[in-house]
Amino acid sequence: CLLHAMELVPALGEVGFKSHVNGPTIWTGDSLARCGRTRLPGYYDFNSLTYGVAQSLALSEYLAHIMMEGEQPYDMATEFDPLRYAGGWAGVDYTVEKVHETYSHNNSVSYPFENRTGGRQHIEHSPSLRALFSAFAARGALFGFSNAGIEVPLAYPQSPISHDAQKTFSSFPWAEAAQDEAATLLTGVGIGYASFSKIRVASGSSDAATQLLERATTNILPKAVGACRLTYAPTRAGKVLAEFTITRDGKYGADKAAEATNTCDHDFYLVGPRDYAQHDLAWLEQLRDDLAVEAAAGRVRFDASALELADITSQVEILHIAGPQSHSMMRELSPAAADIGFLRSRKLNLLGISARVFCISFSGELGYELHVPADDAATLYDIIWSHSAAAAHNLRPFGSHAVNSLRIEKGFKVKADLDYAHWTEAGIEPFVKLKRKATHTFLGRDAQPPVYPSARRAAMFEIDVPIEFSWSVPGDSPIRDAAGEIVAFTTTSAFGAVTRRTIAHGYVNLDEAGNMRAAPGETGLYIECYGHQWAVNVLAKPPVALGQAASTDPHQQIPAQAVG
Repeated sequence: CLLHAMELVPALGEVGFKSHVNGPTIWTGDSLARCGRTRLPGYYDFNSLTYGVAQSLALSEYLAHIMMEGEQPYDMATEFDPLRYAGGWAGVDYTVEKVHETYSHNNSVSYPFENRTGGRQHIEHSPSLRALFSAFAARGALFGFSNAGIEVPLAYPQSPISHDAQKTFSSFPWAEAAQDEAATLLTGVGIGYASFSKIRVASGSSDAATQLLERATTNILPKAVGACRLTYAPTRAGKVLAEFTITRDGKYGADKAAEATNTCDHDFYLVGPRDYAQHDLAWLEQLRDDLAVEAAAGRVRFDASALELADITSQVEILHIAGPQSHSMMRELSPAAADIGFLRSRKLNLLGISARVFCISFSGELGYELHVPADDAATLYDIIWSHSAAAAHNLRPFGSHAVNSLRIEKGFKVKADLDYAHWTEAGIEPFVKLKRKATHTFLGRDAQPPVYPSARRAAMFEIDVPIEFSWSVPGDSPIRDAAGEIVAFTTTSAFGAVTRRTIAHGYVNLDEAGNMRAAPGETGLYIECYGHQWAVNVLAKPPVALGQAASTDPHQQIPAQAVG
């Protein structure tokens, strides 16, 4: 290695070495390097390579793309983004114990839902977050751990599940509980926790916030106060980097009629994946700085000094009430909340607590998100449970596995399903507006999509697996045709609550003529996992419609344009 280094930098062969130290390797808690942009302009992190020789070349190329092109060549933010440790949640005690656990498992089998416990008890959560987790635990929550250092309820099994019981490739011990909770969301009403990021993008009377979001995102920005839109954020190369639900903030009216005619400033509330809060904020800051450079050169009119970009994730927590009976339950909790239309929000007093209530649910069923100050979240959770409406509607808790079971078969995507695909490939067409009245076209709008053999198209699959493997299909699993050629791959999968089948999202490769190499109705497709071959069907559309289990209540009819 040193000889090759001297060939590249001849001076290394002349200056000599003052010292040569063989010592311990540098480890992060998850054993993965820190490699990527930071929130300090011009500073890039390239640190903690646990296996330097093996990792350095690929990660050097990865970081060089970020530095020179402004974006990564492929998306490894989950694994390597240094901002995953932002906020200081990974303290010394956590890191020491987690490194011990990770290193001791270095040559051990990893399981898909192993849910390792090392160091988690050392994370110093805020008192409000501890109180919320305690409220979930009192209901029997089985917790999972996210890249943001947050405990998230996965399911509410009838009896505690040990860590060792989760070391399996099939027959997961929480599966029955997840199915029961999903059934509740199809027939009754449940309450859960939504672990999302919250970013404030605001500029008051200046249009700087609007200009930034027009440049950053694909959809039309919401015009009325309280209105929401799902949108995506591509890079210059057109790769989908981030996703947000954007809400127009401002002065809320006393009712829907008043809000419809409200004038508002350029203030927005963005909600996205919590694990990527700092990553997405750093991206928005980079775009802000790029616009400022263009403004200084006289190419655009943009006042960066008027713009506020703030990660307020820790200040707000989200409770999630969903199911066909959620509207009638919300009517009992707060008539004003029950009057909120789909993809709308309103700030109001909910059971004595200030809240921003959204009529929206990632389950694809009727539902509401209650965005409340973090200090009040546990209190509101307990108040809802003690309210007479909870018993009257047989309220039940639900976790993220149940939501996954519902969203997967309605075509709802998580970040992993976007897979850093070009926006024309990612299956997000309903949320891309090519013709819109805006100061800026969105970034990457005119970037050419990949060509053969890299071209692909988003797809959904039904996989014929034995019931014990219904949750077991991994992401990034290749799908082969009858000749054994790889023609597609998965991104995420889950056991569908309605179809009772394993459904997966993913991509189908395109041939030289731009045709899909696997199509609906094609036979002979299969996936190979855990020593088994399972038949695969390409689906022409999501197998379950939105709000399919809803009643005839007009509030429960979810518009088709909500898909995605």
